[in-house]
Amino acid sequence: MTDLMFPLGLASGVTCLALLVFLNTRAREWIRDYPNARSLHASPVPRIGGAAIWLGVAAGWYVVREDAFMRLFLALAPVLAISLLDDFKSISPMWRLLVQAGVAVLVLGVMTSGPWSWIGYAGAVLLLIWSANLYNFMDGIDGLAGGMALFGFSGYAIAAGLAGNVGLMVLCGTVSAAAAAFLLLNFHPAKVFMGDVGSVPLGLLAGLVGILGVREAIWPVWFPFTIFSVFFVDATVTLLKRAWCGEALWRAHRDHYYQRLARMGWGHRNTALVCYAAMLISILAALLARTATDVVQQFIVIGISVCYAAGLIYVDRRWHAFNSEARHD
Repeated sequence: MTDLMFPLGLASGVTCLALLVFLNTRAREWIRDYPNARSLHASPVPRIGGAAIWLGVAAGWYVVREDAFMRLFLALAPVLAISLLDDFKSISPMWRLLVQAGVAVLVLGVMTSGPWSWIGYAGAVLLLIWSANLYNFMDGIDGLAGGMALFGFSGYAIAAGLAGNVGLMVLCGTVSAAAAAFLLLNFHPAKVFMGDVGSVPLGLLAGLVGILGVREAIWPVWFPFTIFSVFFVDATVTLLKRAWCGEALWRAHRDHYYQRLARMGWGHRNTALVCYAAMLISILAALLARTATDVVQQFIVIGISVCYAAGLIYVDRRWHAFNSEARHD
């Protein structure tokens, strides 16, 4: 299967890019992302990139002709469908969560083997739902979610390859290839967004691959959180802060740390590049520590956590100063 890495990556990337070009010229009016209270863009942008990403992934998986991959794609189909429908016409959060929960239960049954405790299974389902939604929350500036997919699934693929799990390496490699093609038109200034049909299933798949790797002893439990730490840290801390302040968690907002950086003058490009750097450092540290002693792993996790805490404190202080200056002007 390793001999197929290049052709399947090419199939995923070329299919995604060709569909992006087609949709961006022939169907750009179908779904447009109009600026709202959460947005950081000023004019409507086509929100069709996620469909191209997933069709690119499907093309790569078809080249492999691996039954497990196609079963996974079919299991993801309901969340792909309702997310695409939500891009066309807003769907109630309750219905979206119900479909996400059903798909989470399904994909865990389809892709995992061995016994589960009911507490472990319920926890895994909740983790997949949170992963799907936090990815959607973090899709707010040009190039961010696409870059995270490129780097995050590449990190998964490298770790799986080092562990000798060729199937998981190939699965993640196709996603990385499609994300790289998407990023060509999504990096600032973005010509296309991925929409919910891109971000929600990508987040769910990121969580699922993380769980698969833990259960198959490819990586320790902290590894997936570190690989996607930029998203997990920002989304989780922001949610907890909003809950502490009594704010409606479902309401659109622009209080994520990456959004604050962009609003303070860093812009889309610089904010995305800083997030890329943080993710690449986290991925490199995670790959180096994956098979290290427990003491080294603990040291790496604590070190990364301290760095993120320092970064969050820095942004909070700069944000307070920024708002103070704005009130005095």
